[in-house]
Amino acid sequence: MRAAIVTFTCTAIFAAVGATFVRAASVQTLANPVPNGYVKIDGNLSDWLAIAGFPQDTVGDGSTGPARPLDIDILQGAVAHDANFIYFLYRNTGDNMVDVASNWIFIDLDQNAATGAALGFPIGTDFNLGGTGGWNAWANGAFAGPGAGRTVAVGDSDGSGGADFLEYAISRSAVQPGGGTFNPPSGSFDLIFIAEDTTFDTSPNNGTADWFTYNATGTYNPGVPGDADGDSGIDIDDYQLIQAHSFTVVPLGTLGDVDDTGFVDFGDFQQWKTNFPGGVEAAEAAIASLVPEPTGFALSALASIALAAARRKARR
Repeated sequence: MRAAIVTFTCTAIFAAVGATFVRAASVQTLANPVPNGYVKIDGNLSDWLAIAGFPQDTVGDGSTGPARPLDIDILQGAVAHDANFIYFLYRNTGDNMVDVASNWIFIDLDQNAATGAALGFPIGTDFNLGGTGGWNAWANGAFAGPGAGRTVAVGDSDGSGGADFLEYAISRSAVQPGGGTFNPPSGSFDLIFIAEDTTFDTSPNNGTADWFTYNATGTYNPGVPGDADGDSGIDIDDYQLIQAHSFTVVPLGTLGDVDDTGFVDFGDFQQWKTNFPGGVEAAEAAIASLVPEPTGFALSALASIALAAARRKARR
């Protein structure tokens, strides 16, 4: 039944849009390699906060028409990948508008508009993710069958009590209908986020003729343990970067996030101190040589507490 519903809905999209779109250009290319298993498909956005997203869609241009009780206004889209999965995030402004067929991500895996389904958009649709119900493969304009290797979860991003986002994990090794896997031949694929109704909301929406590109090559590089500024060395500059961004969410592995959690905290300070040349005592001496700044005592205080505790323990 789900495959039949999704096939019908895609046909409706084609009928509504027709061939009015003109192939233009990709709006932005992103690449977000993450540590294996970093993204959890659990209806929680915390792991996505440190992952760069595509530009926020225009608010107030939501889909309209009789098919849905509320307009669906796309708000956010993001993609990430590791060695085993490609992950997608789709968020909108409508509570409980992430259902079986309201939200779509059309994916042109081979970046060839002549293959896949020609659904009236400027890319060929080799796969489409549809709400909580659809994950389908298309080949040369024909429905090839339900896709394989998908995990999906929904969640509430604003505490309103209604689900307003979906997150997906697509296996890179599961065999798809017609053969092959969900791995782009060139390493990159094109995609469009779509909210369905008689009038659509699309993202990107620059004249509804553009799309996004995602580069799924590369693996996450954790860098040198304790190196916060990426210069391949461990020194007091790294400590100061960690201190400056302590207790904040940052892009994964940047701005002091040396333990690759997307959040700068005491764990990052500990990793820096442990890997400091000369050991912990040398790190503490380097900190002590700094003139404290009036606005940045957080990690200095933590370091002092940790040092005092260690000395008390040693005296016992």
